Amino acid sequence: MAKRRINDYVICPYYREETAQVIFCEGMKEDSAIHVAFATPEDRKEHENQYCKQCWGKCMIADAHNRKWGYET
Repeated sequence: MAKRRINDYVICPYYREETAQVIFCEGMKEDSAIHVAFATPEDRKEHENQYCKQCWGKCMIADAHNRKWGYET
């Protein structure tokens, strides 16, 4: 199994942890997770840099969570 780690530079409140090619986010139900798998580690890093570390409110997963909780993005 791939080693999971937490990236200290991520600002998204729904981010949980990652592996080389997967980002794990808070799930829609308690004690669950959503994982987003990428073809390459570089693709994961690109997504993370664009959304998780900067404009997290524009991510589809964050948007779904915000709508669930009634927050505006």
